[in-house]
Amino acid sequence: MLYLTIIKNINNMTERFKTTTSDKLGYSNGFQITFENGCTVSVQFGKANYSDQGKTTAEVGVWNKEGKWIHLQQYDAVKGYCSPSEVLEIMNKVANSEFSDVGDDIFLS
Repeated sequence: MLYLTIIKNINNMTERFKTTTSDKLGYSNGFQITFENGCTVSVQFGKANYSDQGKTTAEVGVWNKEGKWIHLQQYDAVKGYCSPSEVLEIMNKVANSEFSDVGDDIFLS
């Protein structure tokens, strides 16, 4: 299980992290991070997500500061079965970009 308590205390950024609570059946596990530019990255690895339940992969979704989805694939807003390296790549792109509309999608291979 992922605990963000230590991360939350670093740099006094408590308001930027949000954990998704786990239910007893394991359908909701993950976290969200909102960056300075207002964009949010959601990393989920529960039973209902496109992942191996956090063993090695996770599902990633992104939305801009207006709450509009930023598509990570041509036909889907989320990207499933992402490795830790892919999650980091997406987070870096989102943290260092400005997205104003759905047309600003990030298509990843």
